[in-house]
Amino acid sequence: YPEGEHLGWGFADGLIDALSAAPGLSIYPRGVTSQVRAAQSDPRACGRLLGAEVVAYGTLRRVPGGFVAHLRLTTVEDGFQVWHQVFRGKASDFEDRVDEAARGISEAMGLTLPKIDKVLRDPEALDLFLRGRPEHFRFTAESSERAQELLRLASERAPSDPVVLAA
Repeated sequence: YPEGEHLGWGFADGLIDALSAAPGLSIYPRGVTSQVRAAQSDPRACGRLLGAEVVAYGTLRRVPGGFVAHLRLTTVEDGFQVWHQVFRGKASDFEDRVDEAARGISEAMGLTLPKIDKVLRDPEALDLFLRGRPEHFRFTAESSERAQELLRLASERAPSDPVVLAA
């Protein structure tokens, strides 16, 4: 995987998890949206295939000392961009930026997310976890070994973190 792609996956998963808590909002898991996205690069076309009214999409890249994410919310029917925001942070800010993005998207849609208790995470363990998950889903012997090693290291750094333990 390209350097930093695991952060995009982690950001997407965090958004999906947070937004799925909004009453009345149906969210597809990343596994479904990734399959559609692989077959169709236009976000609106993806939304049409999924029967969605709006799509959230964006980019995330590493920068010295952290990351920058640009997120957009666009209507599927007419293509109007109804929301855009840039999120910058260090590795230790990752989950806070995901939460801010989820709140921004939900507010743009006129929804309210329930308050979620913060869990303090070791940013290095989170990075190892986020790099290990996509390796696991490549389904090759080499990637499986890399995934096991990355997840083992994450577990050593944060043995009681529920996200790491879920791996």
